Amino acid sequence: LDLYRSAARAALKAITRHALALDYIDMGGGFFGGESPDFPTPAQYIEEIRDALCPVIDPTITRLIIEPGSALVSVAVDCHTSVVDAKPVQDYRVVVTDGSRTYMDPFFGGPSFQCDLVTEGEPISTPQVICGFTCVDTDRLTVLTDCPKLQEGDRVIYRQRGHYTSTFDTQFINYLPRVYVQTEAGELIQVRRRGTTADYLTGNEWGAP
Repeated sequence: LDLYRSAARAALKAITRHALALDYIDMGGGFFGGESPDFPTPAQYIEEIRDALCPVIDPTITRLIIEPGSALVSVAVDCHTSVVDAKPVQDYRVVVTDGSRTYMDPFFGGPSFQCDLVTEGEPISTPQVICGFTCVDTDRLTVLTDCPKLQEGDRVIYRQRGHYTSTFDTQFINYLPRVYVQTEAGELIQVRRRGTTADYLTGNEWGAP
């Protein structure tokens, strides 16, 4: 909340200094989203912004625009990845997957991610570093300790993550992944197929299965 209160006050100073009459103010994104009770509610964000701006802004004239895209959809999206390679490196076991931080944290600045494992491997004490498919050395999603030994074909699932799989159009090394929607009845419907080299070379946008 402090961040948006500060941003609104900065906007207030600029509006006052230049005597601006604005049709709208866009406060951008970066909102927290999730089920944690520690996260502010949407109403709290709006109240902080409104209270800071109201001394000089008439809300019946100036529209407030916010961009809470990932905050709204983050809890509704799971990211499913598969292990494509695993090998020992010094004191660790490096596990390469077909997922990446670009799907969940495209700025590569967040913490490690919690995940579920689908594997028949036996637990090992060697720490396993779960890496993405890019050649970026910071594309490390998490480190597992005392967890089942992951092998090629095993699954690593990140719950309530992956919201950038649909909005961040990166095709660095891998093309865009498939996207499925799960109905209330539990049926999975593919709404975007995996991209192909032909799509990339021709500039076609793929969306339909």
